[in-house]
Amino acid sequence: MAQEIYLTQYGLMAEKHWREFRPAMVREMEANGTLMEALFEAQERTIEEMETLTRQ
Repeated sequence: MAQEIYLTQYGLMAEKHWREFRPAMVREMEANGTLMEALFEAQERTIEEMETLTRQ
């Protein structure tokens, strides 16, 4: 069973940015079925980096 992927504001911001500045990459990921996974990974990386910065 496929796991449901939910995007936070960071994932949604990444998607908006990618669609504006990297449309070919987005089209390729959509064709491969990897866009949501990549957005989720970018979102999680951003959350981790934000947490690291706030702990400093």
